[in-house]
Amino acid sequence: MNTYDYFILYIVLNKILFVIFGVWHFVLVRENKGETEFSTNLHIWKEYFEFIFITCMSILCLYLFNPFLEVRPAINYETRILLFVFGWITLLNGNWDLFFEKSRWFTLLQYFITGRAGGHGINTAAITAL
Repeated sequence: MNTYDYFILYIVLNKILFVIFGVWHFVLVRENKGETEFSTNLHIWKEYFEFIFITCMSILCLYLFNPFLEVRPAINYETRILLFVFGWITLLNGNWDLFFEKSRWFTLLQYFITGRAGGHGINTAAITAL
């Protein structure tokens, strides 16, 4: 095994630990009907693993798509799976409220489609100004 394979293995192990800590936190919160100090620590560790995963995947993308490399590294099955998971995690962790809830265009679109304002209220002067 070369360095690349060890790095992929490290990323997979990190993702497995992320899932274990996430499920463990979820079960503890449901059993205890709320947060405890231990479940809060599990949640913090889960977020650490998520950050490490995103950082490692960004480094992997930089390596795989480096335009200055003479020889392109092969993208094997494990790498494709990791890139697929990375894409989904990035999409799911995006700040979608910023795009949908707080944007003026979405509020206006919501008003035109439904005929009523969203939860934040709408400035009718802004609509008539269009």
